[in-house]
Amino acid sequence: MGILNVYKNSVEYDVVFRYVKVFFKGWIYVENIKDKVYLSGASPGYQENEDLLERERNLTRGIANLRTLQLSIQSSGNPTRIQENLDLIGKQERELLDIKNQIVQHRQISQELYNEQIRAMASKENFIINNKNSLVDMFSQSLIHYKEKSSSNYEQLEIDVKEMDSFFDDLKLTKRGSSHFIIDDDNEEANSTRIRSKINKAFSSMEKDDKKELIIYLLPFGIISNIKKGHRLLLEAEDVSYKADSAMITPQANISTFIHEAGHTFNLPHTFLSRNGGWFSNGITIEQGTTDNIMDYNFSEKNNDSNPSNNVMVIRDKFALWKFQWDIMIKDPNLIEQKKK
Repeated sequence: MGILNVYKNSVEYDVVFRYVKVFFKGWIYVENIKDKVYLSGASPGYQENEDLLERERNLTRGIANLRTLQLSIQSSGNPTRIQENLDLIGKQERELLDIKNQIVQHRQISQELYNEQIRAMASKENFIINNKNSLVDMFSQSLIHYKEKSSSNYEQLEIDVKEMDSFFDDLKLTKRGSSHFIIDDDNEEANSTRIRSKINKAFSSMEKDDKKELIIYLLPFGIISNIKKGHRLLLEAEDVSYKADSAMITPQANISTFIHEAGHTFNLPHTFLSRNGGWFSNGITIEQGTTDNIMDYNFSEKNNDSNPSNNVMVIRDKFALWKFQWDIMIKDPNLIEQKKK
């Protein structure tokens, strides 16, 4: 025998979803590339570093002048001077070839990064379409309706990194497998919160009215949040941003992470111990990984330590919300619109 609780609610709630494809445009450092590379954004295009082009022009003119000089000194019969001039021509020709190779490399990586951004957006659009029912089911548990601003069109935000306070001055792209990831220029962890705040700033500058919405930014590149441990950020949420709520999804995100982070935008905490040993929410003292709650993780760090006796039974399938979480969600001032039945 058990107790069955039945709740009746005369009010339903709506949350509006907006999906924003984020493209980066401008000059950016790429690992193992000497100079910054031009990132073309949402439209194909290519520019080259003007200093590099100027060096190419100067060397081309210099070699032409040296060859003209070579013709005049051939008749001098001075073998030392003739050889010195030939050596200088050879040196400058090698430098010119190196610059030409750099330009070809820059053009190739620029095209590669443009193609990667386009592929990432198409992939994430399919991801949202294919997993929308799972999101709808999550919100339905707490009588919240999932609504889209548009069922067919995704909004687009192109961020010019030059105009965004030198966005990539201390960040760069590094390649892992077939994808590029944002990291710090000193190979430290990338500050994902800073990146998200820049995106929010660019987005909010185009918005005239404040609305109750959940804004999902689709990112073209991944973010490495810990270099030493190899941790890759899948998705990050922020409570109260641009007077709505927002989250950003990297190309590596999965549906479980998406639903979990969407929960964070409703002020839902984790259901387990924080890193410093304290609890995220009073009264919640549940072992990480042991529940089917959306705000739990599907793994336990205890299972990776050197003491097998610490191991816990992990539940990987996360789909549930609990009553206290419903109460938190329907009080969210930035997302929820009440709708009388």
